Amino acid sequence: MRVLIIEPRKCPHVAEIDGSLKSMQEIVGGHIEAICPFADKVAIVCDEESKLKSDTEWNRLIPECNDVIKGTFFICGVDGAEFTDLSPELAEKYRNYFRYPPIRIDENGSIHVID
Repeated sequence: MRVLIIEPRKCPHVAEIDGSLKSMQEIVGGHIEAICPFADKVAIVCDEESKLKSDTEWNRLIPECNDVIKGTFFICGVDGAEFTDLSPELAEKYRNYFRYPPIRIDENGSIHVID
């Protein structure tokens, strides 16, 4: 399954995964949670408990759902309740969308949105 992986402080990159629950959990570092804040048929798959983990880095702001994702997450296609390959066009769209992290964490751990 083709996905776009977004890691904290890194540019997004396309990867092929086998699509198993185990492979998805390994990428996000825990139990998976899917959110679909965009009009496109894509899901953000992240660790459902990442915000409770003090050792997980803040990653990206998702203004569409007024939230911030912690830790590594990936984007994949969706078809009903199934995860699918992310098309090359959508991979490029979301690679550009998430290219630069729009948040900064200061030395006190406070989150600042960069305009």
